[in-house]
Amino acid sequence: MAMSKPETPSAFLPNDFGQLLIATAIPMSVAMSSTNVVRTNNSTFHIPVITEDVNASWVAELAEIAESDATRDEAIAKPRKIAALTKLSNELVNDSSPAASQVVGESIARDLARKIDEAFLSTNDGLGVPPKGLGAFKDTEITTITAGTKWENADPFTNAVFAAETIGATLNTFIANPADALTLATLKRETGSNEPLLAVDATEGATRRISGVTLKTSPFVPAGTIYGLDSTRVFTVVREDVTVRADESVFFTSDATALRGVARVDFAYPHAKSIVRIKLAAA
Repeated sequence: MAMSKPETPSAFLPNDFGQLLIATAIPMSVAMSSTNVVRTNNSTFHIPVITEDVNASWVAELAEIAESDATRDEAIAKPRKIAALTKLSNELVNDSSPAASQVVGESIARDLARKIDEAFLSTNDGLGVPPKGLGAFKDTEITTITAGTKWENADPFTNAVFAAETIGATLNTFIANPADALTLATLKRETGSNEPLLAVDATEGATRRISGVTLKTSPFVPAGTIYGLDSTRVFTVVREDVTVRADESVFFTSDATALRGVARVDFAYPHAKSIVRIKLAAA
């Protein structure tokens, strides 16, 4: 008796699985949830940058208005390929329930988010395949705040907030190594107080804040360093052609299906000075 099978190996996946993959990965990724995510159909994405504004002036009535031009530049993002290949049992593939595809999708999305975060917080210079990470910027290229030899209070974070404001940026995210976040979480607002340094916003679940700014964690941030970002000035550029394909021929002898996911992602930093690096001084 013949066994029934799906018409194609991809039958258990929704038609828009690629786009669902990115939508699922965004909240899982510290990088994507802390930056301006832009989708494009092009291999190159240009972000206009005004390096010097038009020069306005007070003018008497009927007097000629002096002409001035803004100084323009641009940041260019070229989404790079990130891919994953996984092996699924045909038993799972043949279970075409939404729950089965959701499990697979979440697994791929988690790994995609993890790899994107690793690149975003790395020292990659962007000259190779992986995109440029925050760690590649020299202290002089961004805004750098040097704290003491250990985390003791919120002063470095308050300094970071106001340093960003002096150049027109508004920090809305700090990203720390979990070990540093734990240290901050155990600090008190003042000597003799039991009130923690990190405020928890009851209206936003377990969201932690320091100096009014959301604090997120990632193991890819070096211990002793915390980044502050204005999400409107850092971009994650994603190509629209995210694909997920299934093929049962690759692992035919083991009665399994190969599932391949491909996305293209890059980061753009049109205003590098808006990035704040808070780091502990050498002991």
